[in-house]
Amino acid sequence: MNEKPSKWKVFTAGIIRENPVLRLVLGCCSALAVTTTVSGALGMGLAMTFVLVCSNIVISALRKVIPAKVHLPCYIVIIATFVTV
Repeated sequence: MNEKPSKWKVFTAGIIRENPVLRLVLGCCSALAVTTTVSGALGMGLAMTFVLVCSNIVISALRKVIPAKVHLPCYIVIIATFVTV
């Protein structure tokens, strides 16, 4: 017999587990702004490259140290730290 998943499970799955924006584009949060000049666009591109390279280095270095249950929150904090810098 096929059981329907509860509404809460469907709701949380759509927000957390099956959210492609959160899971796949998390590292591109520094590129979600709009520029109107070429110099601004170049600066934004360099800043995004800095964030992606540095956050990937730190995440790769800490990958085996971070417990599996808190991978995503740690990744968010690391990326947000570099975006702030």
